[in-house]
Amino acid sequence: MDDTLKTHAEPLDELAALRQRVADLESAQAEHNQLVSVLRQIEEAYRALVDHSLQGLLIIQDGRVVFTNQAAAEMSGYTIEEILAQTPEERLATIHPEDRAVSVQRESDRYAGQQVTPSAQMRMLRKDGSAYWVEFYVNVIEYQGRPASQIAIIDITERKQAELELRQTRHRLDQMFQTMVDGMVMVDMDGQIIYTNPAAARILEVRQDTITGRYYNAHEWQHVDLQRRPYPLDQLPVALALGQRRTVEDLEHGIIAPNGEVKWLSVNAAPLVDENGTVYGAIASFRDITAHKQAERRLSEARQMLQQVIDHLPLSIFWKDTTLTYLGCNQHFANRTNLKNPGDIVGKTDYDLTLHDQTDAYRAEDRRVIDTGCSLLNMERERARDSEAPYWTRTSKVPLRDESGQIFGVLGVSEDITERKLAEQERIALAIEKQEIDILANFITVASHEFKTPLSILNTGLYVLQNSGEQPLPDHHLRHLTVMKEQITYLQELVEGLLTMSTLDSSPGLTLAPTSLTSLVENAITGVSTQAERQGVALSVEIAPNLPLIQASARDLQAAINHLARNAIQHTTAPGSVTLRAYPDDGGAVLEISDTGSGISPEHLPHIFDRFYRVEEARTDRGAGLGLSIARKVVDLHGGTLTVESAPGAGSTFRIRLPVSLTP
Repeated sequence: MDDTLKTHAEPLDELAALRQRVADLESAQAEHNQLVSVLRQIEEAYRALVDHSLQGLLIIQDGRVVFTNQAAAEMSGYTIEEILAQTPEERLATIHPEDRAVSVQRESDRYAGQQVTPSAQMRMLRKDGSAYWVEFYVNVIEYQGRPASQIAIIDITERKQAELELRQTRHRLDQMFQTMVDGMVMVDMDGQIIYTNPAAARILEVRQDTITGRYYNAHEWQHVDLQRRPYPLDQLPVALALGQRRTVEDLEHGIIAPNGEVKWLSVNAAPLVDENGTVYGAIASFRDITAHKQAERRLSEARQMLQQVIDHLPLSIFWKDTTLTYLGCNQHFANRTNLKNPGDIVGKTDYDLTLHDQTDAYRAEDRRVIDTGCSLLNMERERARDSEAPYWTRTSKVPLRDESGQIFGVLGVSEDITERKLAEQERIALAIEKQEIDILANFITVASHEFKTPLSILNTGLYVLQNSGEQPLPDHHLRHLTVMKEQITYLQELVEGLLTMSTLDSSPGLTLAPTSLTSLVENAITGVSTQAERQGVALSVEIAPNLPLIQASARDLQAAINHLARNAIQHTTAPGSVTLRAYPDDGGAVLEISDTGSGISPEHLPHIFDRFYRVEEARTDRGAGLGLSIARKVVDLHGGTLTVESAPGAGSTFRIRLPVSLTP
């Protein structure tokens, strides 16, 4: 019985196991179906992502494109079907000709097993032939069970164009900085100079490569203020731009140049700020205003000198603006108006001053000159002083004009002519005046040659005054006579110079003959030895042996050499020296007159031979300004040259170069 039950139970167990297996298979099938569904969803999502991606995608297998997306098609201008149908040769033709070799080399290196960077940039050609830039990334994948290359493509044309424009902008900026007249430096936050331009090196008189790396506030720059005192480093323009984050404009200070002179600069500085508003350095531009400062100084000195000149003129001088308000006057006019200094009159009107009872009439004259632009000249008036005899004045008023010709005021000059008027009332004075007029008329008719006679008479008269009488003249009379003697001597030299220059100008040429330069030099030394001894200047002569004869007019050339020698002595102080040196040179003969005197500034050198040009206008022993002009003219007429080399404090050398005589 038990065996029978056992026999029937075994099939039941097998049936249950079978049912379980069926259930397991059904569950596995359901899971498989679910996985397939998920995989399909993932594949659809990936395909949608690929199709709608902004990046192009290519899968290349066995040299042909087996997959691409819409972004790749839109980049190239081809359809997806056209891309899939391209042969390897056609695909290679879509690469820019200049980049094809690089692409082929990359493929060759990859197939040869060499390491190739996964990304690169190159130019491609669209279907219409236009070029565009791409950046691509290559990955090796398995596609449909076989290896393939997956290429992701990004269109970087706009980025490349932006990079090109940035490079061009930087190039233009660099060219602009390199060609700027103003110097420019850039510094970092520590104040270290990281960039400069050639103009900065030129202005600072250092090499450009020695500026970069230095600090703007280094003591070696030796910054000074307008009074030439050390400049506070924390107040330098770059320091203000970095420290206070502000722009500084037209701040003036100086830097002591390598030669010891001060370079005056006008500096602008501003902080460098990035897109986030963070300051990362500063930029400064500067201009050399040394010449401007020197011009300002010379202008100030000229104004002071002009004021001193007009203050010492025996004239009353004033100037007003268009509202008849005083702009200035000289000391003589200030004294007339009971003012201590000429500057006290600025801003005042005639009604603020103590002048006379005809103020309205005189102001009407000033207004007439301003309104009409016509001058009122040589107006003579008789005026009365309190409790004193009448006096006469001669007044002229002229309009003041600016550079554009616009009238901005009136200038008045008044001269006290009382003495002349009183003299006119006397018969003898009238006779003398008539004689003077006759002499003047005769002078105009006969020309400047006749100057010699009155000057000689004046000299004789001075001699008689100085040496006649048993009692010596008072010292102040002697001083006046000395001044008169100096002025007469000056006029005589001027007349002689004018006559000589006139003769030379009208002369078609000089009569030249073989002449000994040695004799001319020795004669010159003899002629100026007294002047040199009087000034404590040592004279020396250096004459080369066998010096050839020159073609010269001995009289005229002697005069020219004498002019140069006297000029050298005049500008040399004791215990200086003057040397006359003669030697042959390059088929000619050279005479040098060198001194150890004060030298000539560079701005005067181009004009030193101009007629009437004088470097030192204020000298009391001034010449007529014709000696060097005459010397140059004489040398020119000899077919030679006269040049000068000089520097302030280093003396001067005048060099005459003359042709030698062809006949012994």
